[in-house]
Amino acid sequence: MTADEVEDAPVSVLLGAAAEAEMLVVGSHGLGSVRGFIVGSVGQEVVAEARRPVVLVRPGYEKEGSTASGSDSRRKVVLGLDVNEVKDELLNFAFDFAGRHRVPLEVVHTWHESFVHHPGAAAKDERAAALADAIRPFRDRFPETEVVEVSAHGRAAEHLIEAASDARLVVLGRRRAARGAHIGSVTHAVIHHASCPVAVVPHT
Repeated sequence: MTADEVEDAPVSVLLGAAAEAEMLVVGSHGLGSVRGFIVGSVGQEVVAEARRPVVLVRPGYEKEGSTASGSDSRRKVVLGLDVNEVKDELLNFAFDFAGRHRVPLEVVHTWHESFVHHPGAAAKDERAAALADAIRPFRDRFPETEVVEVSAHGRAAEHLIEAASDARLVVLGRRRAARGAHIGSVTHAVIHHASCPVAVVPHT
């Protein structure tokens, strides 16, 4: 391990370091007002502009995940997936991480409709089938990884934040923008309120 002290704008330094790394890990400021943590402007800019995966970790995570016996109670990786935008970079990251740590991968796909329309059994089956089709090639590529498919009606951020309560990592995707930096409303909510580290993976 090496340590460098650099006198420059934090975002520029971190983005420069990320360009030469496989992954960038950024700490947070601590507990937020709800139950997650605070991601400052530097963290948000880095997440929005980095060309490599960025993992956000808040203080106290490891301590909170430990049981009385000292083992880690967080035994899964959670992947938030839009079945209409399945990207290899995102799924490869999630499957590879879960496989290397030998923990289950929970893939969460959600859809949201107004309270006037309640999804019927056919709609639920259709969504579940779409999720299964989307990840089937990756199941075949990572046969030793246990996969749990969750297709749920409701807001994506709420489901992902809830799933994070017993996870060691939540994985989300971010489209690389040609101009400007944007992380999306779901990612914004999850990185501020998830109780575990969050990995944001850029994709084309």
